[in-house]
Amino acid sequence: MADMELESGSAQSKSTSTPQERRGSVVMVHAIEFSRIALAMAGYAVAYVYSSQGHVEDAARVLQLGLAVALSGTCALEGICFYETAARQKGYDRGFDFSTGRNPYAAQSTLWFASSCIVGVVAFFVYPRETSPQIVLATLQLLFFLMSALNHAYETVSHGNWCWQNVNRPLLSAAMVAGAVPILLKAAA
Repeated sequence: MADMELESGSAQSKSTSTPQERRGSVVMVHAIEFSRIALAMAGYAVAYVYSSQGHVEDAARVLQLGLAVALSGTCALEGICFYETAARQKGYDRGFDFSTGRNPYAAQSTLWFASSCIVGVVAFFVYPRETSPQIVLATLQLLFFLMSALNHAYETVSHGNWCWQNVNRPLLSAAMVAGAVPILLKAAA
């Protein structure tokens, strides 16, 4: 059997990557996944500190920035640099022919993450004392990740794809929404 190229997904790949390089991309996807969760938790922690001190505007801004960078930024990085390894880690390689080039849906999804990250960072600096833009962006990002969690849950239940990401996404997304609601409601008041 031909050696399957991890990043291209093709047994006919002309890539010259070594098994060590393929393992490296798997390690990087795991590192990005870990940093995504750790950065999101840190963002929430800082936002709650600001909120508990009565700085609700700052709490909303930090929450929004945390969501933009920790979630959208890491997803964009993963999608740009390790899209096929990430797809395999999530069980999405079934049914895709990576040998013909990049999957258009994956590219579109990556562009959303990049856009969300850019707009989130820009809003943080352009509107430093206004909570409305931060609330809107945080709500948009939370809604997207909640809908994405439903997609992961569907993949798990309907297709039996019980990989770790499909199981944890609905739980972590529900926790993110539950954690954000008090901050966003307080900031909107």
